[in-house]
Amino acid sequence: MCAASGLNPAPVMKSALQLVQGFVRAVEADAVRRADQTQRTPLDVVVAILALISATALVLGCIAFGWWVLWRSTLHKIGVFRDLMGLNRVAKANAKRRAEAEIRALKNQLSQQHGFGQPQAAGYSYGKED
Repeated sequence: MCAASGLNPAPVMKSALQLVQGFVRAVEADAVRRADQTQRTPLDVVVAILALISATALVLGCIAFGWWVLWRSTLHKIGVFRDLMGLNRVAKANAKRRAEAEIRALKNQLSQQHGFGQPQAAGYSYGKED
């Protein structure tokens, strides 16, 4: 089929093989150059630093994404984690205010039922006679 189309596979394969061999030699020479500290360039140092920073960012990003997924799915329902994140402070303060208001209302209701807090009628006293 290749002979009918006029293409000879031998020169194409030979040039592809030469390209791969050249690439392998370049990678090996670059590895040797990087292994020798006297032959390192400032670009090698910058690339190494950027690689470390990007790897750290990738790891921290994966941890943050995992935490976010867990928070959205289940952790937001657990009280211990809500306390750690500081989300229960407002709810606790509101509950405390409601409880105090309810206690005041109950005290007022009891004092009105038992006559405390109402002005005394003239002629009645609950202590010593004047």
